[in-house]
Amino acid sequence: MSRGSYTGAFLRAAAPADWAIADKSGAGDVTRTLVALVSPPGRRPWLVAIFLSEAEVDFATRNAAVTSLSAAVVAALRDAPVVP
Repeated sequence: MSRGSYTGAFLRAAAPADWAIADKSGAGDVTRTLVALVSPPGRRPWLVAIFLSEAEVDFATRNAAVTSLSAAVVAALRDAPVVP
């Protein structure tokens, strides 16, 4: 995984600039996926997986769904308690 060339609109777009994110995306005829290691500074990293299946809509609509889900994930991680 690395800084994916197609994934900038997902987790990195919603996360603060100082968060390290390594990600990999994928897609099929009715699927869209994103796997990422999200590392907020000074905190333990999180493994994030978003998987859409049987989504019989166009690619742009699936991307919009992953973008929305990514923003929700970042919001949840931002509010998560810090674990020592």
